[in-house]
Amino acid sequence: MTVVRMLAGRYRLDSEIGHGAMGTVWNAYDEILRRRVAIKEVTLPAGMPPSEAEQLADRTLREARAIASLSHPHVVTLFDILTPDTGPVIVMELIVARSLAEILKDTGPLGDTDAAAIGEAVSAGLLAAHSAGITHRDVKPANVLIADDGRIKLTDFGIARSAGEQTLTATGMLLGSPAYISPEVASGEPASPAADAWGLGALLYAIVEGHPPFDRGEPIATLTAVVSDPVPPHPHAGRVAPVIEGLLVKDPKQRMTIPHAHALLVQVANGAIFQPAPPRVADPARSVGAASEPGEARAAGEIRGAADADSPSRISSGSASLPASLPPPPWAADAAASLKPLPIAAPRRRRVLLTLAAVAICALAIAVGYFGVIAMARLG
Repeated sequence: MTVVRMLAGRYRLDSEIGHGAMGTVWNAYDEILRRRVAIKEVTLPAGMPPSEAEQLADRTLREARAIASLSHPHVVTLFDILTPDTGPVIVMELIVARSLAEILKDTGPLGDTDAAAIGEAVSAGLLAAHSAGITHRDVKPANVLIADDGRIKLTDFGIARSAGEQTLTATGMLLGSPAYISPEVASGEPASPAADAWGLGALLYAIVEGHPPFDRGEPIATLTAVVSDPVPPHPHAGRVAPVIEGLLVKDPKQRMTIPHAHALLVQVANGAIFQPAPPRVADPARSVGAASEPGEARAAGEIRGAADADSPSRISSGSASLPASLPPPPWAADAAASLKPLPIAAPRRRRVLLTLAAVAICALAIAVGYFGVIAMARLG
């Protein structure tokens, strides 16, 4: 006889979806709302010291708070959280999906269009998290779900931390997967959105090459490579190569930002192609400073639509080339001489109107004074 497990008197655990170090994920049914849900049941190992058990519970609650503060189509939705004596339980939306790690293991590397589509979704989810003040800190293929209906979801915010919370881990405890961790975090610096940008770059690298860029088989060697070794070649990256190169920059201040990467990935996913940007001659008189986004100057090329690259109505992203029917832009110094001067009649006409208005005001003042004097004389 099969024993049916119920949680909180409403969630029926039907079948196990997965099992890992943090516990078990179940395919469950909500008897109250009559819908399928996924339940992450965190199990506390027997004999675990109370301090470690409390840390594990805190990590799970942190995941729940992180997800609950987000509402985005590319982030797994949280419905509820339970706190039984056996350990925390998170109730989330159920997605019939495989992880990106499983797909890469079964099918091998993917093409640049698929990589761009996945990167676009993941970067959108990260942007939502960063807007809520949350850094994911563990962006990797295992935490990206590809649903059977094509939806792409970023999951497992278990080590995510909001900007206002204190770190809950013990000193020296490494958070994140070594092969996808950023150099600054591997060196002991706090994680920031730039660390997620590095994780996105390592994720894209793994999609097109079939393995992360710095995996050396064991944690210490991998972390050393992340910090010290140059980024290895990525010959299969295709059109996402400039994004990978911009994101996998050791210095977080020079690294491509996620908004910039997202914009490029959107265009690649929509069928755009990279073309070398035309050389630009710096004009000191018109220079206004460096690029507005850190790492923006590292983009290897501009993006133009493959279908209509020659269309005169298209404006190329990042270039100064405009349709011939439009006047040259103000930053095109070499074309400024072709602009016709504006007519000067407008200022002269304005002066005439102002003069007439002043004469009218003076005449009105004289008339008011004259009639005022007559009125005073009659009263006297």
